[in-house]
Amino acid sequence: MKKYVVKRDKNSLPEKLTRYRAELNDEQFAVVTAQPKAALVVAGAGTGKTRAITYRVAYLIEHGVIHPEILKRELITEEELEAAARKQGYGSVSEVESATLEPGGAIAFVAREPDPDEVRHQELLGRIEKLTDEVLTLRQELGRSPAA
Repeated sequence: MKKYVVKRDKNSLPEKLTRYRAELNDEQFAVVTAQPKAALVVAGAGTGKTRAITYRVAYLIEHGVIHPEILKRELITEEELEAAARKQGYGSVSEVESATLEPGGAIAFVAREPDPDEVRHQELLGRIEKLTDEVLTLRQELGRSPAA
């Protein structure tokens, strides 16, 4: 039996990849089609990191690396994350630096360090509130005094 090898043009892509190629730039395409293992993507704001990650998940699902049922178990909604943060004593997710979904389903939160300007702002607000209370107390005392 004779063996045939069909060669594809180097620049030609399978049908599924053609869609990705058309919708992503070269760097995004490289991220999406990289080997299915951990990858570090370093890029500035507005460069398409979220788009690349979204397409990578779709690519890995299409290639059977990620099973949609597992993904459904491991992803949570923003509302569920907010509720979990409140249960653990946070006012909102904005107070959280990071959240890790543990294997048992528990979520571990790490508090966000307040920025120095925010700390200073809160200190000043506290002082203003204290001064306001003192002024009100003085007004009440002056209003009750015989000289008034």
